[in-house]
Amino acid sequence: GVLLSVNVPAGDLRGVVVRPMGESYLGSDYTLTEEQGARRVYERNRFRVTASDENSDTWSYQQGFVTITPLRFDWTARDYMDDVRDWDFRLPD
Repeated sequence: GVLLSVNVPAGDLRGVVVRPMGESYLGSDYTLTEEQGARRVYERNRFRVTASDENSDTWSYQQGFVTITPLRFDWTARDYMDDVRDWDFRLPD
């Protein structure tokens, strides 16, 4: 149930570190590109964000380190499953 995320940056490598997952290194915003009455079209702009957590894989990767992060993908809050079932969801007739 665990996989290893290995990230290798371009350029000179400073070493290999094992780090927890960090924040995203990509940010985004939107630019209005077209407007016709009530209709508006936006273009998504992506940009790199400098990591702030020096103990994260993101920061280490941005500093030139190969990063290894063990990950689990089942984020299910199993201790809440019965509580949510008790909400008795129903589709309308």
